[in-house]
Amino acid sequence: IGLGNSFDFHLQHNGTNSVITNSTGNLEIRQNADDADIVFYSDDGSGGTTEYFRVDGGEARTIYTKDLKTLDSTKILIGNGADFQIFHDGSNTHLENKVGNLTIRQEANDADIIFKCDDGSGGDTEYFRVDGGATTVAFSKTITQVDGKYIGLGNSFDFHLQHNGTNS
Repeated sequence: IGLGNSFDFHLQHNGTNSVITNSTGNLEIRQNADDADIVFYSDDGSGGTTEYFRVDGGEARTIYTKDLKTLDSTKILIGNGADFQIFHDGSNTHLENKVGNLTIRQEANDADIIFKCDDGSGGDTEYFRVDGGATTVAFSKTITQVDGKYIGLGNSFDFHLQHNGTNS
């Protein structure tokens, strides 16, 4: 089916696939019913169909009901200027903030922020935690300070510890 003066919009089924093709301007899908959604369904892998995501008119947001997968080096861009970016390059995962502060906030009462990493034996372990209940930072592993740098304590670093490679 071709629509438009020059048949710029097509609906086609070739016996195997169904295709929607637009050859000019924007392709817009509009839902004008109050608080209604646009819901995207597909095969569920076991003979049925299931919702994968929806544009939720009542909540004014997009809701994903299945995992969202991006391929290597494809970024999730956040902010008008794409100022915060999340991506995996195939080897490493990156959280990049391009402007202002990067704030990590735990708002659950008495909950912690836990930093875990490989334990050298095929598992993972806690290295340190910001303990919201105890209001402390707890280090579970040895802290290593490189030569020539110091640990400063007090508002004006009134007390500090330092090792320069020879002397402490």
